[in-house]
Amino acid sequence: MLAVHTTGISEAEATALAKSCDLVRSCASKAVRDVVGKIARQQMGISIPVFAQTDEGKRLLLNRALHFAGPQVMHRADLPLAPEGKQPEPLI
Repeated sequence: MLAVHTTGISEAEATALAKSCDLVRSCASKAVRDVVGKIARQQMGISIPVFAQTDEGKRLLLNRALHFAGPQVMHRADLPLAPEGKQPEPLI
């Protein structure tokens, strides 16, 4: 299952998505970053990250990475990785 258009959801809704989805797209959602991002197994992107919650979600993100034409970097980090100045404003 995939969750999109998550801007403005509550922490309770973000918790439900974290438990039931393979992938959760963060949009401009503070709750997704705070709840889903902290327990994600993988993150792709930093401005509008997509969080993998399951092994199947990780496979989908890795498959997507195989199809990027340009260079990319992968490294270990505490999640969510959300550099200042790279996030939508405001987060809702």
